[in-house]
Amino acid sequence: MKFQCQPVDVSFLDDPPVLIVNEIELEASAAAVFDVFADADSWPKWFPSIDSAEYTSEPPYGIGTTRTIRSALTAHETFMVWEPGKAFGFYFNALSGPWFRSFAEIYQLEDIGENRCRFTWRTGYKTSFLGWLFRSIVFRKINGALAAARDGLAQYLRK
Repeated sequence: MKFQCQPVDVSFLDDPPVLIVNEIELEASAAAVFDVFADADSWPKWFPSIDSAEYTSEPPYGIGTTRTIRSALTAHETFMVWEPGKAFGFYFNALSGPWFRSFAEIYQLEDIGENRCRFTWRTGYKTSFLGWLFRSIVFRKINGALAAARDGLAQYLRK
């Protein structure tokens, strides 16, 4: 069953009801990290809670591209930001669970030296009523998954 989510634009991440920010310095250029993000097959290799990722629209990929992520939940996404070497962002169109009214992420990259970049990851969401009832569990699950993915990405890039 699909639960529809409200489409948002990047401004949603300026002041969402819940915001989680992760930041890490990575041993790779911003362009190389963006290439990892753009490669759907790489996601299960560095994001521990993701089982698969696949684009559901044809290349070339960019703003408006759609993708499906399978994990404990299945998320159907639309990209609202696609700036090679700089930023990568999407929102959920639908989810296989009734937890969110809206959900969006933006991955921002900034070169900070030779083969080094700063990765800032902003995740914002607005829960559904059910998500609000279980808000502390929802937050812990999301925050834990994002932290594991951040660390997984750093390890993946070192290999």
